[in-house]
Amino acid sequence: MKITKSQLRQIIKEEKQKLVAEQYSDTNNADRTLGIYASTSLLGRFEDAMHRLYEDIYKNALEDLEDSDEAMDLADEALLALVKGYIRSA
Repeated sequence: MKITKSQLRQIIKEEKQKLVAEQYSDTNNADRTLGIYASTSLLGRFEDAMHRLYEDIYKNALEDLEDSDEAMDLADEALLALVKGYIRSA
């Protein structure tokens, strides 16, 4: 079965729309779950602690590397690894 370029473009466009919709759906479900089940005060303290930790990692990486983008990337990766590690151990 052969498909034309325009058909292929349409298929790609539709698949991309599905992926974007799934991403927003996952985010909305997470926000809804936090809103229903998470303690507001605990969530606030967690967000504050994560923000302080991120800023500390970023600041120290920036002093060491002198590259803002690389420092941000390292801070992002470090916090993601921390959260993933916690989830795996829970």
